[in-house]
Amino acid sequence: MKYIAYAAAAIIGLFMRTMAAYSIGWTTYRMDGHDILMAFFGIVIVWCVRGMFMPATKKPRNRSDKNDR
Repeated sequence: MKYIAYAAAAIIGLFMRTMAAYSIGWTTYRMDGHDILMAFFGIVIVWCVRGMFMPATKKPRNRSDKNDR
């Protein structure tokens, strides 16, 4: 479930330039390496945003180690 946002960002990034080109009338536009780069940047953006707003997972503290000293 946690990878759905990354997959959606990659698909949106991959087809974003294509849709923009078709919306302004460039019917001869072909996908190239820039579209793959946009998909990668979409994944990076999701990764950064999730890192900013999602709380970090904390390891449970084992209190029995303190008592063994």
